[in-house]
Amino acid sequence: MQNRYFVIDPDQIVVDDLAHAIRVHDPVAEVLVFRAPEAALEVLSQQRPRAVLLNHDPRGFSRTRIGLALQDLGVPYAFSGLVNEAEAEGA
Repeated sequence: MQNRYFVIDPDQIVVDDLAHAIRVHDPVAEVLVFRAPEAALEVLSQQRPRAVLLNHDPRGFSRTRIGLALQDLGVPYAFSGLVNEAEAEGA
């Protein structure tokens, strides 16, 4: 089974770099990139990823629509950028 990953970031260079890094680690991975969490939510209901990397403020993330959806599905996620571990609850 092919692993699928979601990368969510408004910066095209960041999503390209992260997608490339994932493919280096997992050459047959399917990496879907999104500019906004709302776009990923539409696909999330149909295609479950192995993990999600996203640029999002960790404060209150677990109460956002995407945060709740990822928790409900048990999909692991991580934040890109400068993040204080104490703020990244659940990531």
